[in-house]
Amino acid sequence: VYSIKLNGKNKKQLTTTSGTNSATFSPDFKYFINNHSSSTKAPSIALHESASGKMVKEIINNNALEEKLKKYKDQKAREQLISHNLRLVAHIVKKYTNSLEADDLLSVGTIGLIKAVNTLNWEKSVQFSTYAARCINNEILMLIKNKIQYCFLNNAI
Repeated sequence: VYSIKLNGKNKKQLTTTSGTNSATFSPDFKYFINNHSSSTKAPSIALHESASGKMVKEIINNNALEEKLKKYKDQKAREQLISHNLRLVAHIVKKYTNSLEADDLLSVGTIGLIKAVNTLNWEKSVQFSTYAARCINNEILMLIKNKIQYCFLNNAI
């Protein structure tokens, strides 16, 4: 939302939010109500001063809806990351097919992939595939270790 003099000069930006903004001004043009929405933010309505553009009061905020949308987007991205890296699991499982059945290895490898998605610190400069490969290997190795221990216990009894 901008303020422009009648002569077309002195253009002044009143709101800094990008997206769709619509303003309804008070009869004396001292205040305006800004309706804002965008493709990434939930709709909001706020009262602003016309002279400075300063927000006086937020009338309606949709923070709860925004949190819901964020969780949905995060969940969708997480699912996509997992599904796009299943070939990495299959590639790693090939190394261990002599020791156990491929189905068991794929299941446990997928658990390792899910753990990698959940635990990776995205702020560090580590490639996801490198971190995920280590998590997948660890899960498979723990399965093999548990199977070996189980076999030793059964043979001892």
